[in-house]
Amino acid sequence: MDFKSFKAKYQKVLVNEYANSVNIKPLVSVCVQTYQHANYIKECLDSILCQSTNFDFEIILGDDESVDGTTEICLEYAKKYPNKIRFLAHKRKNNIAINEKPSGRFNMLYNLYSANGKYSAFCEGDDYWTDPLKLQKQVDFLESNPEYVIHSGGAQIIRNGILTKETIGLEIENETFKLEKFYSQNNLVTCTVMFLNNITYSDKTFTKVTFGDWYLYATLLHCTGKKAYRSTNCFSVYRIHNLGVMESLTKLKRYTQTIHQIICLKKDIGYTKYSQKEVLKLNTCFYEKFKIELKAKHYFKAFKTFISNYNQCKFETPFKKYISCVKRFFIN
Repeated sequence: MDFKSFKAKYQKVLVNEYANSVNIKPLVSVCVQTYQHANYIKECLDSILCQSTNFDFEIILGDDESVDGTTEICLEYAKKYPNKIRFLAHKRKNNIAINEKPSGRFNMLYNLYSANGKYSAFCEGDDYWTDPLKLQKQVDFLESNPEYVIHSGGAQIIRNGILTKETIGLEIENETFKLEKFYSQNNLVTCTVMFLNNITYSDKTFTKVTFGDWYLYATLLHCTGKKAYRSTNCFSVYRIHNLGVMESLTKLKRYTQTIHQIICLKKDIGYTKYSQKEVLKLNTCFYEKFKIELKAKHYFKAFKTFISNYNQCKFETPFKKYISCVKRFFIN
């Protein structure tokens, strides 16, 4: 689906655009999705605005009708930097219109479809960048290495307001990923990613999966036949707090959504069977889901989970583990 089709489909959903006086032709579009980030959004935007580049870039700033002051801060920045920031004020119902439940997917898609740059980068409103040369380093790499369409790095973690020594995606050596590496998991830290902005996305799946970034990377690699690169650079700070999307998912939901994501990728990308890695991931998620449902005495749901596991993995399903689990549960 292209942007014109996307807007036409959801034309009844209100989107107000402010400070749309950006008159540059950017090489990079930085997509910032924000909701209830009043305590964090200034740090996020300042870290992007201080990027040192030899090319123009734009910031597409989408807010999902925040009520904590985020909207006002975004508008303030958009008015202060009219040649750099485009502010999109969405209605919360936008996300319900495409996803049947509140989420940030409409915001993400609208930002992507609004991007004018050859490359796009993500920075959620509660994260921020720590390397002022992040964009320059990534553009230099992608321009010099056309066999890659994604570049990423590592991030330091802020947990409940405290900057820790923990990192995510930060490895000793650089690593290259082909599409197959994304069948069972996302290998990239989204607040560090830059990618080639040259494909359209099917909203049939994109709006239904929980992990939109993971689905986006897999789709991009599939459509281009190229590779993703993860450098040893620490580009960003990733914030973990109670309002975060991942932290809001219960274990049961996380297992359920991971299963759904893997199945959707197989269907959309079209590979014929799961590798041992995908089977192991599915078996783990199905089995952990089964245990939670059994403990909650949701016996029919637990039975359906087992049947679903068999439908996906056939005789590679861990039958003995299931039998042992049932025995332990009813004996105890």
